[in-house]
Amino acid sequence: MMFHRIRYRGRSARALGLAAGVLPALLIAAACSSNSGNDASAPSGSTSASSTAVATAQATVKQYEAVPTTIPQKIPLTHPVTKGQTFVDLECENTQCHDIATGVQAAGKAIGWNVKLINYNDTQPATLTAAFQQALQYHPVGVSLTGTSPALWSSVLPEYKQAGVPIIPASVGPIQVQAPVAATVDGLGAYTIPAKAIADWFIAQSSASGHVLLVDIPSFPVLQETATAVSAEITAQCPNCKVSDFDATIAQVDANGVVSAVVSQLQRDPSIKYVISADGVFISGLASAAKAAGITGLQIGSTIGGIVNEQDILAGSESATLPWPGVVEGWVIIDAAARVSEGMSVPDGDDNQPLQLLVKGNFTTPQESLLQPADYPAQFEKLWLVSS
Repeated sequence: MMFHRIRYRGRSARALGLAAGVLPALLIAAACSSNSGNDASAPSGSTSASSTAVATAQATVKQYEAVPTTIPQKIPLTHPVTKGQTFVDLECENTQCHDIATGVQAAGKAIGWNVKLINYNDTQPATLTAAFQQALQYHPVGVSLTGTSPALWSSVLPEYKQAGVPIIPASVGPIQVQAPVAATVDGLGAYTIPAKAIADWFIAQSSASGHVLLVDIPSFPVLQETATAVSAEITAQCPNCKVSDFDATIAQVDANGVVSAVVSQLQRDPSIKYVISADGVFISGLASAAKAAGITGLQIGSTIGGIVNEQDILAGSESATLPWPGVVEGWVIIDAAARVSEGMSVPDGDDNQPLQLLVKGNFTTPQESLLQPADYPAQFEKLWLVSS
């Protein structure tokens, strides 16, 4: 059986921000279409094979629809951290960075550290370099940042190594952990589990025979990782499914142009009845835009969903999302930094964050960030020996 893969690509006029750490062909991906050269229709699979694929996908979906009750981190600190130290979080302009900074501030207060936030723009590398340099002035116990390719801040590594200040990057894709990079949060593979969950949602919803448009922003390494994992799961589990890929650029994100570009792709190929976005925030409003364009029968799923995605699910115009656990990720950053400060080993990604697949019926209140388990602050504080 054959798996069909169509890529819509093009070129932007400039390389931006996070592009420095990604393959050049991906950096300039945009919205012009080109056929992969394989136009043959996929032969039909047997009824039993399709039934098995659907049943397997439904089991995965059910597993991740459950509300998380525990944080992944299990090992307590060897003893409480030294209180009164300063931790610096470099905050980009995106909503996700703000959510993480909110969590870092709350977690820092809980563990007894002073948290400083320094802003930068992820499309202007010079602002990030300046933020790193400013952070050193506080003689911090650690410095964190989120989402920005390591290639854009490699120049600061010698200075940080000499100063003995650890860097805790989050959601930056593959990176070697060696001084001054002391640990990672959302490390290698962290996005493959939500990718599998949303891919299996599509397989189950389409009865293992649907056509999905996969929206990616490959200049963000973790989104590229997500999209690759979604495709891999569909390839392995759904040979009668069809995937078309749309790679958006940072320029389209900054200009709020992703939704209109996706609508254009849907108009170009009316057989597409499903959309999966590696980042739900970047397609907020797609449901209403598609409806205004006369597109009907569309089901929309995503990872890293935000409050608009959740509102649309409750309204029935989107179908599923794995919401961004940004605030909790801020607590995981402090957890990793605390372990580094105590000389403890930190597993890749510091075991990452809780996950939940939201669909209509398993939640009632839209939120910008997944705040589960409900008692996550108390669970972290117990690990940190806060009351000791």
